[in-house]
Amino acid sequence: MSCNDVTERMIVTIIKTLNVLKMFLLIFRLQYYDDFSEAKQAVQNAKLSGLIYFSHNFSKALQIRMEKAASAKDSDLLASQIQIFLDMGGTLFIY
Repeated sequence: MSCNDVTERMIVTIIKTLNVLKMFLLIFRLQYYDDFSEAKQAVQNAKLSGLIYFSHNFSKALQIRMEKAASAKDSDLLASQIQIFLDMGGTLFIY
């Protein structure tokens, strides 16, 4: 698989992820937190249904990830991730 194929697949995945996030933002009431730990604790205490976290340098890291692909630093790979935490406490699992 060529580097261009990998980059193209990454772009498609990112677009799909952003479309899901756009739907999420349209459905749910937003509440902003300045502190990540406080927001995560609010999810764990069932005060929030979920949390979407973008690192402070997400856009720059994502650009580096797309341009450098395999040679990007681990720190850029981590910073370009979108972290999602959901309160799944009321979920019923049936096997």
